[in-house]
Amino acid sequence: MKRPDVAALPKGPFARVLWQSSAHIPAGFAESWRGDGDGPFDAIVVDDLDGHPATAKALQRQLAPGGLLAVLAPRRPRSLARHLRPFFEGGAPRPGERFRPVRAEGGAILAYRRGPALALGHFDELAQDYVAELPAHLVRHYLDRKLAALRSALQGRPARLGLDLGCGIGEYARAVAGSMGARIVAVDASQAAVAVARRRGRDGVDFAACDAQRLPFADATFDFAYTINMVHHLKRGEQEAALAEALRVLKPGAPLVVFEINVLNPLFRLYMRHVFPRTRRIDRGDEEFLTPRAFRRMAPARVEGIAYSTFVPDFTPRWLLPVLRPVERGLERVAGPLGIHYAAVLRGAGPGEAREGADERSVA
Repeated sequence: MKRPDVAALPKGPFARVLWQSSAHIPAGFAESWRGDGDGPFDAIVVDDLDGHPATAKALQRQLAPGGLLAVLAPRRPRSLARHLRPFFEGGAPRPGERFRPVRAEGGAILAYRRGPALALGHFDELAQDYVAELPAHLVRHYLDRKLAALRSALQGRPARLGLDLGCGIGEYARAVAGSMGARIVAVDASQAAVAVARRRGRDGVDFAACDAQRLPFADATFDFAYTINMVHHLKRGEQEAALAEALRVLKPGAPLVVFEINVLNPLFRLYMRHVFPRTRRIDRGDEEFLTPRAFRRMAPARVEGIAYSTFVPDFTPRWLLPVLRPVERGLERVAGPLGIHYAAVLRGAGPGEAREGADERSVA
């Protein structure tokens, strides 16, 4: 196969490049480069990969957010592209552009890692108006159910210091701190969102901007951690990395509660994929939703249990909510797995680790 023209690679300069190709580096491509070492790299250029998923995951971990992977002369380009798609999304990293599949053209593969550098523009723009995206009465309704799941996961354990992963403008973090009497460290990759969160009040909460996949905290720091509807905004590979980081900073046996959207119901999946992005600006339609079963497969540690909750959709008017609450409770008992939210509990390794084989249940 004829080697692709390296001059056709996206123009740099890239600050740090891992160049492992036999081709010469084109002029102006890199400011500095290394032949080996650990990431994060702004670009990785290789001649071929073995096509094993572990290789793709390892490369993605080495790439900085928005980084470029270029495979210049793979033996089976289209087959390799299929292997890479779960870990990368192709397309030039321009703000607001929809991501295209990993491309295999003319014997070359170009793949970009979606991360804060690419995805955060959406949340930076949304930060000032985020509070208006969901009605306050529904936010409170959803929060009540989340607090119940969080208390259940703690099971009487100390709850002095908690971590909110992907806090946005901090509405949930302040509510958790006030309700549970805990100090919350709330982090988000969007600096604009964190700035808004600080202006809206810091009662019981310390806000910080950082990447969920590289938390600036020591091992075994927190008594509990939670993340609310954040995981589906990450790519495959990034999801595992962010949860593994959260588990790392938890004390032994401390719970990590992952609150997520449940798209097991095909009608709700259709709504979240095609209707919600057009009526609310929170999602864009390219999110990586995980059913509870898929979450169990993805999770970097054993899932202790999954609790289902809520059937009330985001467009429910305030006057109708009291009428629907008892109906919702009944549906949770008989059809919990079809609810629109679930809470998955993982625990930091240690003596408090939960027993094997815990059954899935509905929130009582």
